[in-house]
Amino acid sequence: MKFLLFLFMLGSCFYTCTYGLNLLKRHNNKLGGIAILILAILGTFIPGFVLFSR
Repeated sequence: MKFLLFLFMLGSCFYTCTYGLNLLKRHNNKLGGIAILILAILGTFIPGFVLFSR
């Protein structure tokens, strides 16, 4: 069950990261794109670490 939850979290991170890359490339918004990428990665892997450390 934890593994399925983590896969869902990775899918959500993938969607958010592609939006961040879209901001970087098409809209030329470097600050917004980098901020979204950092928040998406941290927002996925920190809860994932907590999920599997218990």
